[in-house]
Amino acid sequence: MRRAEALLVTMISAPALAQLPPAVSLDEVLRIVENSPRIVVSQRGADAARAERVAAGALLNPSLSVGRSRPSGGERTIFDANTLNQAQVELPIPIFGQRAARVRAAELQVGRAESQLRLTLSETKRQAALEFVRLLTAQEQLAARRAALAEVERIRGLVAGRMDSGMASRYDLARAEVETALAGLGVQRAEGEAAEHAAALAALADAPGWRPTASGSLQSLQAANQPVDADAALERNPTLRVARDDAALAEARIDVARRERLPVPSVALGRSWTSGPFGAANFVGISSEIPILDSKRALEDKAQADARRAHRCAPSISATSKRCACAVPRSSASKRTCSSAKAPFSKWRNPPIDSDAARCSSCSMRGARNSRPPLPGWS
Repeated sequence: MRRAEALLVTMISAPALAQLPPAVSLDEVLRIVENSPRIVVSQRGADAARAERVAAGALLNPSLSVGRSRPSGGERTIFDANTLNQAQVELPIPIFGQRAARVRAAELQVGRAESQLRLTLSETKRQAALEFVRLLTAQEQLAARRAALAEVERIRGLVAGRMDSGMASRYDLARAEVETALAGLGVQRAEGEAAEHAAALAALADAPGWRPTASGSLQSLQAANQPVDADAALERNPTLRVARDDAALAEARIDVARRERLPVPSVALGRSWTSGPFGAANFVGISSEIPILDSKRALEDKAQADARRAHRCAPSISATSKRCACAVPRSSASKRTCSSAKAPFSKWRNPPIDSDAARCSSCSMRGARNSRPPLPGWS
């Protein structure tokens, strides 16, 4: 059963994988994730908000009632005819601005849905860019660890040759073999990290079987990073925009709840006529609900509570965004990130075991005196 499910998933994702390149740049990743399922869901939410706006602007439907009465017994005190026909049309008229308030709230809901769509798109691209940088960093770490493994294997071969010629001890060879094994474990860990970040990119692109590789380098990304005006970026912050839209929408819903508490009167037009003999009469009237048992106060209280929550969230989000925008310049942060990513691997250009093995040319005691602990970074 599991094999059948896996085969079905592979068959479904095969057309999408055929269109995805094996090696991608940052711009290509940002373009691919624009069709992410979470973005599609946000787009459907925006479409639903637009449909609700159309529904909010619709007028109330009239009601039609038609009936016929016939004498059934006793004296004819109701009407003196063979039959009595009645027809009546009743039209609700929201004279207290209920429709206009609903339309305004629906328009704000559309704006909020569009802001949420931009936020989802921005957040998805941010996650994709972050995973791309992590994948690129993991690839460079993997290359550095493989180079270190090759260097350690070369040194192990030198130590083995010197031991055969009597210039090194078995301890030196054992140490070289340990360092080789540790370097191999480091390569495996780096391969696992690269595969993890590639799978994260595939999940954002909704392509489970896709395992991309990042093209480019951290230096090129750092060179392409341009300084951004913090105030302008804060003004365009989608998270802050959504918080402000939530506050405006909450205020509009309070107005809707207040107006919904008022009754909606209905105007009625009717006509009655009899047959045998014929007689007719017209009717004009008005009817309205009397809100004495249920004043719909709970809806307004709920709307006010939501508005207070929205107004409290907006300042905190704004303050957080300002701290994030003004804390550290992006160029300096990316520079430190690139430097720290490569720092653990710069020491592997000249491993210390080579000098130890060179000093072990006379006897094992000298090698023991000059021996060092295992290479740092692999424990």
